[in-house]
Amino acid sequence: MFVKNINYYDNHSPCIQKTAPPSINRKKKHKLLDIIILSILAVPCGAESWDSIELFGKTNLSFLKQFPELKHGIPSHDTINRVFSMLNPHHFERLFMKWTDSLKDSGTAEKVTAIDGKTVRDSKDSFRHTSPVHLVHARSVENNICSGQRKTETKSNEITAIPELPDLPDIKGSIITIDATGTQTAVSARIIDRGAGYIPAVKENQKTLREEAGAACNRNRPAADYTEADKGHGRMETRCCEVFETVLGEDEQRKRTRHAAENFAIVRKIALNLLKKGKGNRANAS
Repeated sequence: MFVKNINYYDNHSPCIQKTAPPSINRKKKHKLLDIIILSILAVPCGAESWDSIELFGKTNLSFLKQFPELKHGIPSHDTINRVFSMLNPHHFERLFMKWTDSLKDSGTAEKVTAIDGKTVRDSKDSFRHTSPVHLVHARSVENNICSGQRKTETKSNEITAIPELPDLPDIKGSIITIDATGTQTAVSARIIDRGAGYIPAVKENQKTLREEAGAACNRNRPAADYTEADKGHGRMETRCCEVFETVLGEDEQRKRTRHAAENFAIVRKIALNLLKKGKGNRANAS
């Protein structure tokens, strides 16, 4: 399951070509996709640093050679660090979104997409006076996977990234949920223009909007206006909360060089999506 989905693209894919950092062809020893695959496989098995990714690769070299080419063996931790620091995060994120589409269950409509933000706390660099990386995520509820992310400089600037997330494919007919930060005219307009519904959060300090929302919910209308077409055919479902970010140590990641924190966050999302779609967990992934 892991390799079938990881090999969705090859090294000659246009998206891979755009994602790759600049380099001299005659000096290349490792393919970009090999380094990405190595990192994706290492993360669910406990690798949380460049050194541990290299160690994972060397320990499992015979196993790994059946997937990537690895003609020159396992890249060093310095090489892995440089690659993720120099990767174009925009193109890498687009590659991630396209690959995520291949994971979605066929015939499963996108009914609900949840948008929220998270700060990678230990990406803050006090020595260089840089703020921690803050990421805004879009999560497909039906498929139980992360379908996209955008970086913002600070949590207070989360609103600047939210309007970009409705550009995710296949949101027509779905419902977007978002916290009070996204309760903005520009955000709602973009979502509605894409043919999706919108459930914003309204705080008490938005007095007029809160009163209007309350009045709309309290209208004396027939119950048929509020019924849902699909009740799960009489089934009772129990959903469990999964906090994989803590398991994979996202908040403790101290990757601070250039784009490393943002790009490695995408690697973690890919690993999480694979674990969830493969019905696996960290213990049996290793």
